[in-house]
Formats: sequence, structure tokens, C-alpha cells
Amino acid sequence: MKKDKSPSVESAPLRQRTEEHPKVKALERRAPQTGDETRRLLHELQVHQIEMEMQNTELLRTREEFEQSRNKYAELYELAPVGYFTFDRQGVIREVNLTGARLLRTERKSLVDEPFSTFIADAEGRELFLHHVQTVVQGKGAQTCELNLNVTDGTIICGQMQSISVHAAASKDSYLLCSIVDCTEAKRLETEVRNAREYAENIVETVRAPLVVLNCELEILTANQSFYDTFKVIPKDTVGHFIYALGDGQWDIPKLRVLFEDILPKQTMFNGYEVEHDFPGIGPKIILLNARQIFRGKIGSHIILLGMEDITERRRAEYKLIEKNREIDQLNESLEIRIVNAVDELRQKDKMLIMHDRLGIMGEMIDNMARQWSEPLNSLETLVQQVPLYYDSGEFREFFKENAAKAMELIQNMSTTIEDFRNSFRPDKKTIPFSVNQLITRTLHLVETSFKEQKIHIELLPEGNPMANGYPNEYSQVLLNLLMNARDALVANQVEDALISIHSFAEGGTSVVTVTDNAGGIPEEVMDRIFDPYFTTKGPEKGTGIGLFMSKSIIEKNMGGKLTVCNAEGGASFRVEV
Repeated sequence: MKKDKSPSVESAPLRQRTEEHPKVKALERRAPQTGDETRRLLHELQVHQIEMEMQNTELLRTREEFEQSRNKYAELYELAPVGYFTFDRQGVIREVNLTGARLLRTERKSLVDEPFSTFIADAEGRELFLHHVQTVVQGKGAQTCELNLNVTDGTIICGQMQSISVHAAASKDSYLLCSIVDCTEAKRLETEVRNAREYAENIVETVRAPLVVLNCELEILTANQSFYDTFKVIPKDTVGHFIYALGDGQWDIPKLRVLFEDILPKQTMFNGYEVEHDFPGIGPKIILLNARQIFRGKIGSHIILLGMEDITERRRAEYKLIEKNREIDQLNESLEIRIVNAVDELRQKDKMLIMHDRLGIMGEMIDNMARQWSEPLNSLETLVQQVPLYYDSGEFREFFKENAAKAMELIQNMSTTIEDFRNSFRPDKKTIPFSVNQLITRTLHLVETSFKEQKIHIELLPEGNPMANGYPNEYSQVLLNLLMNARDALVANQVEDALISIHSFAEGGTSVVTVTDNAGGIPEEVMDRIFDPYFTTKGPEKGTGIGLFMSKSIIEKNMGGKLTVCNAEGGASFRVEV
């Protein structure tokens, strides 16, 4: 009873709550007027009854909360993404959640009472697992190990390794709660990250130009030896440092900030970004930057490759080259003036040579004309000398009438010769259509007497009436040039039965004239040079080397035709196409 009068400290709050309970207050008001002892005992009985009721209510509430909590944590246990196992001291499975069963690819009911070591691939792993189990049982704390696990179909789960973490041990029944973490993906990602880093580092070391690898925070992950050599830094002061902080801030360059903060966020790559900066201890440098961002979403990797090309010397060379080019331009201007003057001089010389050549042809023509006039003049002289003899005779009228007609015929013939000569050397103003055969006849009329005296026979072989469009007088000069060259070759080689054949015909809408001699032909070693200016096989005293060059220019440039040469039938054959 003394114990009831002196409640413990632990029960004092319950007792206090009981004394203040409405039922106790009501019983006290209805209690009979008895002695003090009886009333006290009755009061104690009532208080104990109410205490028991309150305790029962508390127990029911606590039990309900416990069941709710147990259900909640049971769901967390069952649906956890980590495989949870409960082992006994020998490592036998007593309980397993759904994730654990899926990891071992076995139904849960088949896993209960199975030794977990049967799922471990090698003896070393089984020994390691049992060792960790005993360590936890002995109260030495949670343990973690990595094991090779075999699933029921014989394949290895998670690639090669499983990370097993032993988290707790039951104090009464010595049950162990363990978790199996599927680390396949993590290890694969870790391998990929390592491989990617090694790959990048190998690239960095292979590149001869300075190259650094940055993370997304612009911290340097690695740099190659060229970077250290170029900028006079060492790895411990570089790797892991913010790029702007390198070398006491020597890389805190405004243009570099623009690249990283303005350009690269909008573009994944950038080439040829030029930065000029005076680096302390190194001097002014002009650097060409090439940046690449590399994203590897699966492994959460984001790195920046920053390649650098020191173009300082190149720029200096370019500046020097620009200066040299200016000097060369000045020299070129001076040289151009000299060349223009020299070309003018050469043109004047060419004009003089061409004029000389034309004068030579004119001289030939005048000589031919003089030869052609010689016979008519002699005939006129004879007629004039006979006039006085017949003047006093009775036959004078008849004589005068007859010889006047002969004199007029001779004068007409001489006039035609003069007109042909004048027409042949009159410059053409515009292109006109002309008969090739008529032009050949007119040209031959100018030289036939001279060629007859040199016993050179000219054979004209016309086919049809080929027409050409161009400058007839210039065309005639070309024919004269070819005829005189053939004459000179025949005379120089003293050819008997000297012959020049002129063949004219039409071919595919084009007029063709061939001038062929029998003077032995042109040597093969000079055939390719025959139309070059100033080239001649006659010697300087007999030729200027301008004639054939002029002829080719007239036919091909002025008249859009073609002038070629070949050796045929024991001589040279020139072909004119217009």
C-alpha cells in the first residue's frame, strides 16, 4: 500500500492526468459520506480503474501507429530499387525483397533458406562474403565488398562485379540486413568516363600545337607538353586551375572571355578566333584559338577542347611579306614603265621591219611591173619611131589608124597593170565577200613575168568558184608572200623544172587554197618555228622572218581562218583556209 501512496516518477504524469480526469471528479462528488480511510480506498480503486482504461487506449493507439509504420516501411522495403536481403549467421537467405529476387532472376519463395554463397561465382568471392558476414555478427560495423555473381541462367549479373553493402545486424536473432547494388551501369559509365578521359588525354599529348582540356566550369583538366613549353608553365600550376587564373591572371584576356562566355554558349565549335596579348615573361603573342565542346549525355561528360596555334612568327612574316610586296609593287610599276617603253620600242622596230618587208614586196612588184612594162614600152617606142617614116607617104593615114589601135591596147594593158598594183597595196577598210579564183589571177598577173624569166612554171588548178569573206588585198599579200618564198626556195636550190602549183576549192563551206612547190621541203627540225616572228632560213641579208608571221596573223587573227604548212610531193605545201 505504501507503494500505492508513493507512485514512481515514471507513473507521475499518468497519475496526474488521471486525477484530473472528469470521471474521477464526478465520482468524488457522488462519493458517500464515509470515513476518511474508506473514502481514500474507494478513490484509489477508481483512479486505478481509470488509469487502466487510459493505458489501454494508449496501447491501442500505439499499436495502430506501429502497424501503419510497419506497413509503410514494408512497402519501402518491398518496392526499393536496391535489392535487400536478410541473412542468418551462416549467410542463408531468410528474407528478400522484390528487387533482390529480380537481380538473382529467381522467385522469392525459392530463395528463402538458400545460402547466398551459391550465387557467388568463385571460391574467393564466397570466402570474402562469409568473412564480412562474420565481421558484422561480431559487431565490427557495416561492411562493403564487391563480388562476381552468377544468376540462375549461368550469366554474370552486372557485367563482372556487384557491390554488396552490409548495413546492420539484428541483436537478438543475429539476422543481417544486406543490400545488393547493381553497379553494372555505374561501372560502365565509369569505364566510359575513364576511356573518354584517356582518349582525350592521348589526343592532347599527340597534338604538337598547345592544347588544353577544360570542364564546363572552365577548370583545366589536362594540357599537353606543347602548352607547358610555349607558355612557360608547369602541370601543378595548371591542372585544376581556373583558366583565367593561370600565371597570376595572364590568361584573363577580354577576348578569351568573349569566346567562352558569349560565343561558345551559342555555338558548339569555333575556328580561327584570333587573340593578341602580351604575356608576362614571354612577350607579345598572336594566338589562333580553335574551340570544341564535347557532350556525352550518357556519362554526364561535358568538356571543352581548346587548341592554340601560335601565329606570331607567321604574322610577322606576313607583315614583312606585305612590305616586300609593296616594294615589289613599286619595282613592278617602274618595271612596267620600262616594259611599256621597251614594247613601244619593239613595236616601232616591228613596224619598221614590217614596213621593210612590205617595201621589199613593193620593190618586187615594181620590178615585176617594170618587167611587164618593158615589152609594151618597146612596142610603143617602135610605133612612135615609125611615125616620121610614114608621115610623108601616102600610107600614113592607114598606118596611123592601125598603129593607134595597137598603141591604145598597149597603154590599156599598162594601165591595168598599174591598177592591179595599186589595188593590191591599198589597205582594206572592211570585210567583203570576194572570189578566191579572181584574186589568185590578179595576184599572179603581178608576178608572172618575173617568174617566167626565172623559168618557174606556175600551175593554177581551180575547182569551182570558192568564195571567201574578209580583206581581199591582205589575202593577196599572203598569196604574194607564199609565192615569193616558194620562188626563193626554188632559186636557192637550183631546181630544174621548177614548179609552183596553186589549187583552189571549197570544203565544208570554207575556201581552201594550197600553194605547193617542188623545192625539197622544210627541214623537220624547224617546221614548228616556221611561223615564229623573226625566224628565217634565208639568212639576214635575204629575209627578216616577218613574212610568214604576218601572213599567219592576217589569215588567223584578221580573217578568222587558218594557215598551216606540211611537206608533200617533194616540197612544201602551204594551206590557206578562210
